[in-house]
Amino acid sequence: MVITGDGEMLMAFGALATISVARPNNLDIIVLDNQHFGETGMQESHTGMGVDFAKVAIATGFDDADCLQEPTKLDDLCVKLAEPANGPRLYVLKIGNYSATLFLLPLGATI
Repeated sequence: MVITGDGEMLMAFGALATISVARPNNLDIIVLDNQHFGETGMQESHTGMGVDFAKVAIATGFDDADCLQEPTKLDDLCVKLAEPANGPRLYVLKIGNYSATLFLLPLGATI
């Protein structure tokens, strides 16, 4: 299982086609979608403007994909994830877009 965000998934959009061609039956992708680019200042992401990862995943050949907008659907998703798959699956979980406090290191700083 891969858990990723909408911004990261948008940056690797072509990976959906590659995954679909490889057809792993043991890969579930969970996209936490707050419809914003959190790391760069909370600009609205493409998913906030209508891009639908679940539809893209189905169009590229994923075995199953869905978008969950209600927390009550999580129990059903957990049951589905426990079932065997015939290919890759992708599920989008719509979450709040709360702005976290960012801490950015100055250029040239070392940890």
